[in-house]
Amino acid sequence: MKILYRQNQEVKKNPPDGVTIINIDEFQNINAEIEGPVETPYSEGVFRIKLCFSSDFPLEPPKGRIFIFI
Repeated sequence: MKILYRQNQEVKKNPPDGVTIINIDEFQNINAEIEGPVETPYSEGVFRIKLCFSSDFPLEPPKGRIFIFI
């Protein structure tokens, strides 16, 4: 959990280009919006996602869901 906490703090401070963090809930759930990549059919879109991290992270990858395509 310490690794996840540290990484969440870093993502909040310096999110990747095209990513907006909406909230981080209890260090295990991240809600974010990701802009579609430039020069792709998705370039005009924004994807709202939720990533759920288990207590086995980083040995087990997070599960993700796309909620909205704007």
